Amino acid sequence: MKFTQITSLIIMGLSVTACGGGGGSSSPSSSGSTKLTVASTPTPKTSMTSVTNTASNVTVPALVGQSADIIPMNNNIIHVVRGLMFAQEAQRGQVLADNTWLNLYLSTDLDLAYGGDIPTVNIMMSLPTVIQQGAIARCYSSNNLTVKQEGRKLYIDGAISEYETVTNRLPGNKLVSHCLTKKKLSEFTFNNSVVNEALFVEAIDTVSYKDSSTIGQAFLPTYQFTALVYEHNLKKLHGDAWAIMQNEYINDAAKELGNHLFKQSLNSIDIDITPLTNEALIDFDSLDKSQLLIGSIWGSPGAGTADKRWCKIVNFPENSHADTIKYQTVIAVNCARSTKRWCGTKYYNKALDAVAPIAWSDSAARTAKLTAYAEKLRATVTKSQSNLPNVSPVRSHSAIKPLFGDGYPQTNTILNQSNNAGSASQTGRTISCQDIMNPSHTEIGIGYSNSPASTTNTMHDFWTHQLN
Repeated sequence: MKFTQITSLIIMGLSVTACGGGGGSSSPSSSGSTKLTVASTPTPKTSMTSVTNTASNVTVPALVGQSADIIPMNNNIIHVVRGLMFAQEAQRGQVLADNTWLNLYLSTDLDLAYGGDIPTVNIMMSLPTVIQQGAIARCYSSNNLTVKQEGRKLYIDGAISEYETVTNRLPGNKLVSHCLTKKKLSEFTFNNSVVNEALFVEAIDTVSYKDSSTIGQAFLPTYQFTALVYEHNLKKLHGDAWAIMQNEYINDAAKELGNHLFKQSLNSIDIDITPLTNEALIDFDSLDKSQLLIGSIWGSPGAGTADKRWCKIVNFPENSHADTIKYQTVIAVNCARSTKRWCGTKYYNKALDAVAPIAWSDSAARTAKLTAYAEKLRATVTKSQSNLPNVSPVRSHSAIKPLFGDGYPQTNTILNQSNNAGSASQTGRTISCQDIMNPSHTEIGIGYSNSPASTTNTMHDFWTHQLN
């Protein structure tokens, strides 16, 4: 059977200001639209404080107060450009051919010691070309794009554009992709940009970006590509919708801390909010765990509405310990209950109001666990998924993914309604969403089935919530 799959660069925009300039300014169009254009660049507010990049021993200035916002993306063009540099170098002066293979790791920083210094490479890809990024085919073209790797930095100049890609499955299960040359999705322009191993761009307003949401090109902040590595890992851990939701708060924190919000850690990128002077983000370790479990850090169950600060918590333990799952459950559900959300179908246009926080319940968790094991046993026998609205079969270390993050946020433009939880999550599905947003509930427990991923690591599946 033949099918067609459209692959595209998904840009989950924030507010319209997400397209603002790095240290530059921008102005709305005359029609009243808030789409932004590149304009002259005033002197940016810049902190001279710096930290040391431990991998490359490079001092990184904070560059705080940049006006550009982080734009969520499901790709990192810096990784792509560096991959193309290696691929082009191997072509020895020939144009890059369709189905050139790039082995990219979007969850890591750059190892610019690998390969040593590489003289300037001209990326020869003037026409949209299919590039295989692992299992995903994407289409790119370049315009006077050059890349050099020297002194553990990348020097990039020129432009790279992405086009919509169509992939067809042919007889014999063979996949064939081609580019839709008239459907440009985005364009990045580098103006003698210098990028270090943490993916920081070393100067403000040297990288600009354009897609269907911008008029002209919008500058990107110097930490845009660093933030994308963190976002990519956040998506893997807690789901797409959770990462997209938290981007707003991470962006606010970056306004104050600039580059120093992000730090290299074990070949990847973490965040350090220790110097933060506001509550743009809340560190998990700073919370009273007993108060967290009874839902009383901000407010209390049965009274008022849940505080949006539940959504700002970061730096969870990265393990599948039972206590961690309890904390994540209360955090995810109280974040969900802090926001008015549309839980209905296309025929139901009423959004449910934000409601009071809830507490953890061991008795509810025991009930949920029995349901989870029963559903997994049934699925093993019948080879079918659970039909219960409060069950998610997704395999995950984190309770946040099945409860909130699994899938992308939903918007119904006809009804003018939205739900910022993932479409496959329990807060994103109609019946379970209505259950989670029910103001009469004051307690929650979650059950799951163990699904060992290795001898040292455990994944869980058949996540089941029980609300009392």
